[in-house]
Amino acid sequence: MKAFLVIPLLHLIVGCSGQDKFIEINVQLDEFGLTKVSEVDPLPKMPVEKGYVYQSSSKRNVFERFSQPSQDTSYNKEKVTNPDLLRPKQPLEFFELLSLKMVGSLKSKTDVWALIVDSNGSINKVRKGDFVGKNYGQVIDIKDTQVIILEKISDRRGGWFGQRQVVTLEK
Repeated sequence: MKAFLVIPLLHLIVGCSGQDKFIEINVQLDEFGLTKVSEVDPLPKMPVEKGYVYQSSSKRNVFERFSQPSQDTSYNKEKVTNPDLLRPKQPLEFFELLSLKMVGSLKSKTDVWALIVDSNGSINKVRKGDFVGKNYGQVIDIKDTQVIILEKISDRRGGWFGQRQVVTLEK
């Protein structure tokens, strides 16, 4: 039991005997001048900026989230049902409506077809009820010189509205 008390006591004595090493380090630091406090130059004075007056207060605030103002264009919109998003697409639904051109029409006793050229140069026959364009457009009427299409456009709030577009005969 005495050995357990002697060992920690020896450690304390050995640990305290190394004070001479610290004296040597302090002498070396004094020689190099590392213990002396040196003067630091003061910070330069910054120029005083004049205030800026924002003169575009009538315009949109660039620091606020942009939201499109809801304009009432109901005169050009029609109420429609949601498009069937799972329905297989028809060939002309892969093209923008503006890239399609009507080049003619065909009539029989019961049906009327419009001849539409896509941006690849292929001629396609469409009739009433066919789908065209990327906005779920559906042919609602075919006349001699034009195809009337009802596009279904999302209002980005879960609703859909219809907008009529016309593809006219190119001469």
